[in-house]
Amino acid sequence: MACRSSELLSKHVERILDALPEGVFISDAAGTSLRVNRMYEQLTGLTQEQLRGKNVRDLVQEGTFDCILNPEIVRTGKPCTHVQQLKDGKKLVLTGFPVFDARGDLCLVVTFARDITLLVQLQDQVSGQCKLIDQINDQLAYITNEGNKVREPVCTSPAMR
Repeated sequence: MACRSSELLSKHVERILDALPEGVFISDAAGTSLRVNRMYEQLTGLTQEQLRGKNVRDLVQEGTFDCILNPEIVRTGKPCTHVQQLKDGKKLVLTGFPVFDARGDLCLVVTFARDITLLVQLQDQVSGQCKLIDQINDQLAYITNEGNKVREPVCTSPAMR
């Protein structure tokens, strides 16, 4: 039964990857791109055909990506997370995980990508609104202080006095 389950998983792994709601980028320990899922293609605008077989370091040199996780994960053997900005300005949060073979050697790096562009834009808007509220509060405090001062009338002629 376990053998049948493994065969079933192996047979459908491509469909499983494409069903995931996050982008998936799989590379080997040398940094060669092996597979991306449909969501990754949608997030980045890059297709499986454009990426398969390319080294992640070359993709950085070409300007396709500004940062990659593969070298750090291969070096440390530990998961890591970074924010990546694409050419079109879109921001992705990348979380990468090492995959070890039966001998304990790192053989793959699996990176999950989530679009945080909208979240960053909303944070910027909230920050701008907070600054505006602070300015309005400062102006209200100034107006309130000015209104509480006792003022001498401004007049110079005896008739006005």
